[in-house]
Amino acid sequence: VHSLGTVVHDRPNWHSDKYIYPAGFKTSRAYASLTQPEGRCLYYSEIVDDGKDPKFVVTAETGQSFSAPSATSAWVQ
Repeated sequence: VHSLGTVVHDRPNWHSDKYIYPAGFKTSRAYASLTQPEGRCLYYSEIVDDGKDPKFVVTAETGQSFSAPSATSAWVQ
């Protein structure tokens, strides 16, 4: 975990009955590389304040970036 972020309490899409999506939350993990089939690379996952709703962004250390309205959707890309 690089940053725990900040809880956004005044906008309803930033939390649910099960989850809280803190703006600025950032983590990293090693996973299979997109450019080297047998290699691994670091991926950074973060929750970005897109104005109204949270935006989930996954960025590989090699530069590829994927964003979506949910964490699952960003990782599936």
